[in-house]
Amino acid sequence: MPPRHPELPAAVAHAVALRGNARKRAGGLDAASYGSWYAALVDLSLRMSGLGWRNALCETAFVARGGEGVAGDGDLDALAVRWPGWHARLAHFLMNDPLHEMRMQLTQRHAAVEAAHPQADLFPRADGGDAQGDDGTRVQ
Repeated sequence: MPPRHPELPAAVAHAVALRGNARKRAGGLDAASYGSWYAALVDLSLRMSGLGWRNALCETAFVARGGEGVAGDGDLDALAVRWPGWHARLAHFLMNDPLHEMRMQLTQRHAAVEAAHPQADLFPRADGGDAQGDDGTRVQ
């Protein structure tokens, strides 16, 4: 899949890389206005977007994480006051689902890799026979 780096409505706390000069120009995180890192990062990314930078998905990178960040009590209300168009922007993104095609391509590619058993030679059967796939079929 060629990289496309589609624009996102805002950054989220899963994995974020920021340009240092962009962060400084936008004023950095506003931890005093929000009770969570999640909301402070959304706010910063919206300010950076307003200054001309993009919130882009790097679909060629994979980051494993046990959970996602969540907004603290009152944070979504504070974001709505500071950014009145935020909820509409997010809803528009979710309803139009511009990442749908990319997710489907990734799902198909992942299924093809699983079906091919690309490392079967590394995991031979315990009885010394040919390696087996997850479904019990012989893998050469």
